Amino acid sequence: MLSAIWWVSVALALGTVLIAVALLLRRAAADRHRDERVAVAERLRRQLLAVQQPALARDLSAFPPLPAQHHPIAMEVGLDMLRAVRGEGAQRVVQMLLRWGLEGYVIRSAASGSRGERIAAVTLLSYLDSDASLTALLEQAESKSTYVRLAALRGLARRNARADLMAICRFMGEDTNTRVLADILARFSSEAAGDLCRLARAGQADEVRLAAVVALGAIAALEGTATLVELARQDPNENIRAQAVDSLAKIGDRRAEEVVLEALSDSSPGVRARAATAAGSLRVAGAITHLGKQLGDADWWARFRAAESLLNFGDRGAALLRSVAAQQGRAADIARDVLLERGLRP
Repeated sequence: MLSAIWWVSVALALGTVLIAVALLLRRAAADRHRDERVAVAERLRRQLLAVQQPALARDLSAFPPLPAQHHPIAMEVGLDMLRAVRGEGAQRVVQMLLRWGLEGYVIRSAASGSRGERIAAVTLLSYLDSDASLTALLEQAESKSTYVRLAALRGLARRNARADLMAICRFMGEDTNTRVLADILARFSSEAAGDLCRLARAGQADEVRLAAVVALGAIAALEGTATLVELARQDPNENIRAQAVDSLAKIGDRRAEEVVLEALSDSSPGVRARAATAAGSLRVAGAITHLGKQLGDADWWARFRAAESLLNFGDRGAALLRSVAAQQGRAADIARDVLLERGLRP
């Protein structure tokens, strides 16, 4: 009996030792793999930095081909570098990635990798310009994964795929959100102003139209002024009228001054509030009198924005606020509040 117990104890001790050795070997292998990955990533990063030199960028044959097992590391390093450089520097990085034969791997990863890998791959595809990469982006724009789909839509906008602008809106589907769609549309260049103007007019869902109006202001497209003026004056949707006024202020075209003054008398308090802000940011000539009247508006936000905007007109605006603050009523209250908020004497 004692002999059996002894042998069992020895076996358990040996088993424990073997498990410990296996764990140590596994840890050593993991550390070695991590160190190798870090070394490869650093080497690739240095190569991408090297091609920023025009002389080296013209002759990429000086760099050796990249083994397929290093493609995942190259995609990660390449995407990090593309986020840090612009213009010709980004073009040189893309040329190097193509030299490494990365396009096929990235397209495959966009279709079948993990969610994180797919998002990274789709983002990288947005920097390429081949038909195959564009097709892959369009495919992922219909992905069931919301995050992958949004990354693909942003990628299409980055590539200024104007021909697919309507498809981008369609791909949003039930997830259409004005703020998200506006962020995507604003990634287009000013060359897409005409397309955004057509999108902003009647015929689309109001969420899509509103996103297009926001995008026109974000890209500060002068070509959008006429459309925005029309929408600010005539659109039946008060949110679109208000955003049109806001976008006109962002563009800064003096042709907008007249419609901003008109919007100060809009039936919607939201439009009046936006118009007051726009009048101040544009310093619209003749707006001081209108803003002074709006200090008595029935809507608190319209009053507050009018008081804020008056301060953009310097001493004249501040003098008017002090004059109103010395009186009684809601106009006087908002004038005093804004002056005190700005640290000014009522």
